[in-house]
Amino acid sequence: MAMFDNNESRYTPLMEPGELSRQTSPDKKSKAAESGNSVSSKKGGTDWYSLSVLWLATLAVSGVISLYVMAIAWLNIKDIDIDPIDRAAYQAAAEVSNLAVHHRDFGALVLNQPPDDLKGARSLNTVVSLLRTSLYLANRLELKVVQAEAEKDYAELLSQRARLLSLVEANLKPMQASDKPAPNGVPILPANTYARVRQTIVGSLRQSERLTDLSIKCGTLKHGEGLSKIPAESDEEKAPYVENGLLKTMVPVPIPLKTPTAFIFHQEPLQSKIVRTGDFVPLVDRQTLPSALLLEATLEEHNRRSGKGAVSFIKRRICISLGASDRKSVTTAPLPKPSPTCLAISFPHGRLENMDSLAALLQCKTWLGNGNWTEYAGNTGSGSGRLSPTANPVIKPMSPGDSLSLLLYHFLRNQTTPISPGHLRSVVNETFPPPPPRTDSLSEAGNSRLRTLTDDPLGESDRSYKSYLEIDEAIETEANSCLIQNTDARSFSYLYKGGPKEQGQLAVAAAFKNGSRRFPASALPVVVSARGEPALPGQKSFQKKLVTDLLTSLYNTNLAANDTLATARIMQANALKRMKDSTDKNYLLVGELAYLRSKSGVSQTAAEKKKLNEEITLRESRIEYERKQQQLLLNIGKLAAAAKANADRVAAASFDCGAHLFLLAAGGINRPDQEKDSFILGKRFAFRPVESGLSESELYESALALTENPAVKLDSPWLNGKMQVFGTARGIYQKPDTQIMVEGKSLSELKAQGDYLRARPQTITIDCRALKPSKTRYQALSFADYPFASVSNREGQLVFYCQDAYKSANQIIWSSLARDYGGSLKSGASARENEDAFNAFSPLTQQQSSPSPSNVSWCKGAFNYEEGQEDTTCPALTGEWQLRSPLMPADSDLQNTIKGATLTDPKSGQRVPQIPPAGAELL
Repeated sequence: MAMFDNNESRYTPLMEPGELSRQTSPDKKSKAAESGNSVSSKKGGTDWYSLSVLWLATLAVSGVISLYVMAIAWLNIKDIDIDPIDRAAYQAAAEVSNLAVHHRDFGALVLNQPPDDLKGARSLNTVVSLLRTSLYLANRLELKVVQAEAEKDYAELLSQRARLLSLVEANLKPMQASDKPAPNGVPILPANTYARVRQTIVGSLRQSERLTDLSIKCGTLKHGEGLSKIPAESDEEKAPYVENGLLKTMVPVPIPLKTPTAFIFHQEPLQSKIVRTGDFVPLVDRQTLPSALLLEATLEEHNRRSGKGAVSFIKRRICISLGASDRKSVTTAPLPKPSPTCLAISFPHGRLENMDSLAALLQCKTWLGNGNWTEYAGNTGSGSGRLSPTANPVIKPMSPGDSLSLLLYHFLRNQTTPISPGHLRSVVNETFPPPPPRTDSLSEAGNSRLRTLTDDPLGESDRSYKSYLEIDEAIETEANSCLIQNTDARSFSYLYKGGPKEQGQLAVAAAFKNGSRRFPASALPVVVSARGEPALPGQKSFQKKLVTDLLTSLYNTNLAANDTLATARIMQANALKRMKDSTDKNYLLVGELAYLRSKSGVSQTAAEKKKLNEEITLRESRIEYERKQQQLLLNIGKLAAAAKANADRVAAASFDCGAHLFLLAAGGINRPDQEKDSFILGKRFAFRPVESGLSESELYESALALTENPAVKLDSPWLNGKMQVFGTARGIYQKPDTQIMVEGKSLSELKAQGDYLRARPQTITIDCRALKPSKTRYQALSFADYPFASVSNREGQLVFYCQDAYKSANQIIWSSLARDYGGSLKSGASARENEDAFNAFSPLTQQQSSPSPSNVSWCKGAFNYEEGQEDTTCPALTGEWQLRSPLMPADSDLQNTIKGATLTDPKSGQRVPQIPPAGAELL
């Protein structure tokens, strides 16, 4: 038999009936004492010395043994074995706390929020609180996409709650252990928690004890209307379900869905510990999750000492709370602390000043159209995967603002702990940090290389107007837009050319690989300011006449050169042909003249002599005429060759200038004071148009004038020396920069003048730690350089693109691009739901879905990064939203003026459009 203590968690065995019989009787003790006294008396008295020595020796040995026992106890105080029933209760609590169900959107869901050093699992309370906070934000900002997504997620979470509860109940049902050994000889663990707990109890009993009955029930705690760790909204301070700014558990808490509903947050004890059995409340409904277990065990003990086969029964009832798992309850190695995450807002080609906060972007009502979501599948890397339509779930087309709200929702939904509504509002309403300070439009290294390539000393020949082709196109310029024909090629490529190495896939990979964008080389550069207003580089506005003049001058010069080239070729070929005919005629005439002169010595009549002289004079005049014709033809051929060389040079120069106009003119488009029809491009190059070609009559007349007067000065530029229409300003004007006047300033002054109209590129990162209370304020970080170039696309990543996202002043069209790593939390292996509960936090389930740049200290390169924060770990990227590629579509007047205009390379026959169509590279 046994006796229960007061709290029913310990028991003390009673003295067994046969135990007294094994003790020594009092009569025998007295007889032994009398015998001893008689012996002592026979020896003649007591030997006090021997007794003293014996007493001291006994005392010394006892002291040594006591010290040894105390030392052993002190060294093993933490490993003191507890009652087997108590140990089984702690085991059951640990296993149930570790049970998890896995969902592709929510990850591993458990009963209690794990400690910070265990990642990859969250309590159902935490996820519901994140949805609740997101819904309050969505209702305030009217974010319909978030409202709809949260509605679906909440319904799914209710099913996951039922699934988790069923998993707990299934693990507490009686189930026998398997006796079959595994292939490697290791016995298979029992199938569920109940069987493992039973095995633990049975293995700890004495031979005389036997477990006859065991039950494990789940329930809640009677005094359970405590506080959760979930902050309440600011306007809920006086609500009955709020206390000290936190939501209560075990009471209905409203969830602001379209159809208002209530959710009961379950109790989450801080730790597993044995409590009074009277505090246990059975789980009668399925509206909440368990927070305690009641373990009832009945032991049968056979009393062999009495010899009569007596049997006693011991019944134990233990209530234990289900606290958060600690490291010791998990058999796997300790896992690292979860990395913080961040949401990136990027403006690769300049941030508009009216887009100065998350709230401004989320509440913008002027988005132009809708874009599409796709899912990345296949290998990571640059363009090697596949963009395919979303399947589970299907995401409908939406506006860029809605795509950002969805990105924000996934960012919030995937947090590991409840967030503060006040901190969330601060993050959403906080003004973005200003863009980093402006720098010179060209880097110092770029300036040095540019000077080396293009600035020829005065007096030297222009080394090559093609030297600009060697300029590194990565050099930053003031132009962040261009004049273009808007087409649907970009959306088509994104939607239908998303296979490995296809056009759309490569464009997406390139857009995320580098924040900058390579515009079409032949496009006219445009500067878009922070107000969204366009201007020409080097100008304060977009001057349509200057644009028209430059483009038509390039076109007419190239056309004139190609026409002149064709004319010169024809004239040269005709001259050569006529020269041959004239030479043949002249040869015959010379022969005839010699024959006639040989007859002049023969006696002739006066009439015959007169006729002979007339024939000789005719032949001489015809020979003289042919000689003049030959000289004329020779001059025609000579001038045609000169015109051909000039035309070939001008055609090539005008083609090269127009084919690389964006790079050449991105630093400025100006007119020189001395030649109002010419242009200064990029403050370094000059274009001097010649819009009239050389006609046949002009070439012929020039050759005739040269035949009559070899010293005559010809008027046509096509026929005079080495003709130049494009090159360095020094080479064209043969003057130093200080003497070349451009719009009232010298070219040197113009070069020194900075153009600071352009909207400055900026990437802003919002740290998840800014959503939680902290001694250090985690501000949004601001980057001038794109920090995520090394972050590759991942399996399951969502990609969004909208071609016509936003319109700023003067019809400037912006596109939007986004990637979302938090849209799905599916990992390589899900948590085990019915076997080994200890592996619920296995490393395989902890695969981090959010990637980080290869530079682990990338966040410290932010312009406004401050040292001294509590946690200096740079966050992983969970999502990125971009407003990018501002383009200026040519209006109808400009398109009609330069309709279908192309520039032609005379050597290769290649043609480039002056107003190119927007291709896939401009996502």
